[in-house]
Amino acid sequence: MQVAGGGAMVGFVGSRRPKAWAAFYDDWFARRGWEVDTKWQRSAKAWHVRYVAPPSDPAASVDVHFCNDDSGRTTGLLIFTNKGTVPIFPEGKWDCPPNEPGENQDP
Repeated sequence: MQVAGGGAMVGFVGSRRPKAWAAFYDDWFARRGWEVDTKWQRSAKAWHVRYVAPPSDPAASVDVHFCNDDSGRTTGLLIFTNKGTVPIFPEGKWDCPPNEPGENQDP
């Protein structure tokens, strides 16, 4: 979802374990030059981290929040804050992690 000022929110759901999601996002953002602003924090079953964008990126930061329920399903939300009015995802594309066996193929 595109939000006011050009930011974005992206929701996700999957069957991966929280550590696998954390590793995916750490790798994804690191490969694009982002830095961790606040390390992964856990509260009960909820996880949170904040990444800061490199100067060349239209985004300023992204917060990743997710929670794993008793059935093993993980749901989450990424909240992108941008530096100005340039859309963060002008092409509307996002690199999703590969699906695990038996997981819905639609991201």
